[in-house]
Amino acid sequence: MPHEIIPPQQVEDAASLTDYAVMSRYPGDFESVDEEEYTEAVELAKTVLLWAETIIRQARK
Repeated sequence: MPHEIIPPQQVEDAASLTDYAVMSRYPGDFESVDEEEYTEAVELAKTVLLWAETIIRQARK
């Protein structure tokens, strides 16, 4: 029986990280990222990683 995985809001908010992927992949005239935005993005990415690792560990049980 498949399990439904419901991500927490912070993980859903990680969709905003896509903008940084686009900025780093495609040349263009993008605004600079300030230190606060950088720190926020890194923390969000860490949250997603920890959540994913937890889901994987639970699935292996």
